[in-house]
Amino acid sequence: MKIHSSVPAFGIDVLDKGHERLFDLERRLLSFCGKGLPTCENCSADTQDECEKPFSELLEELLVVMWEHFRDEESLMIHLPPEPAQAHKYEHAEISKVFSSLMTHGPQTRLLHNRRELVKILGLWLHDHIERWDMPLARQIKRNTAELIQ
Repeated sequence: MKIHSSVPAFGIDVLDKGHERLFDLERRLLSFCGKGLPTCENCSADTQDECEKPFSELLEELLVVMWEHFRDEESLMIHLPPEPAQAHKYEHAEISKVFSSLMTHGPQTRLLHNRRELVKILGLWLHDHIERWDMPLARQIKRNTAELIQ
């Protein structure tokens, strides 16, 4: 999977910094290997067990950053009409459920085995969410700010 090389910048500090952190975590998850190898397939079960905890911790960090970013975005939604704001918040809730369910895996579930799938979900969500939801939010904030200045 290709790592997105550039983080879209909207000129709205809180959005841009949040996206930077999320893209950094995406890159770290995509290239994750506790032993510096390209995939987990050639590692023994013991080695994979050693990597599972740091990988889970990285995923937990992603969740915390994601929730902080959602909180920041939602505080900016006063600039949106009620319906788009509610739809945007709904999207936040849905992806939060997906990632939370991944983190509430039982002891028999190994997140590392699903690393590619997890990163694929993250990448698709992150890039799609920014394009579909955050770009319009940023445009509306800039419009509202321009109107205030005039």
